[in-house]
Amino acid sequence: MAYTDFATSAPTTVQEALGLDALYVGPMQALAIREDSSHFFNRAGGFGAGGRPITADDLTPVCDFYREQGVARGSLMFAPSVLPADWAAVVSKLGLTEGSRYTKLSRDTETVSTTVGLSVLDPGW
Repeated sequence: MAYTDFATSAPTTVQEALGLDALYVGPMQALAIREDSSHFFNRAGGFGAGGRPITADDLTPVCDFYREQGVARGSLMFAPSVLPADWAAVVSKLGLTEGSRYTKLSRDTETVSTTVGLSVLDPGW
């Protein structure tokens, strides 16, 4: 996650003032910034590497990390395709609640149109 790389490159004095820390477990990265009142940067991503469904065991270290860091809330970022069949049980076991949703969009940069008249995305797509 670019957020993690960006934040952890800050000088140590800045990291200490913000209460900033990161957790790395395999391809997963979690960022915690205790003094970020928006909670925007308290997020974790990189779950489900290779398309493998995520498990409670994948998420437990992240939940523990956020508790240890004293952040009020953290976001778990993953594609719906890596949710396991027993997702409701995982959510219940870890005490997770649904919050905001984000949509990541991408496009082949070699064929991107340079015209300005792009249409707005239909929210029902």
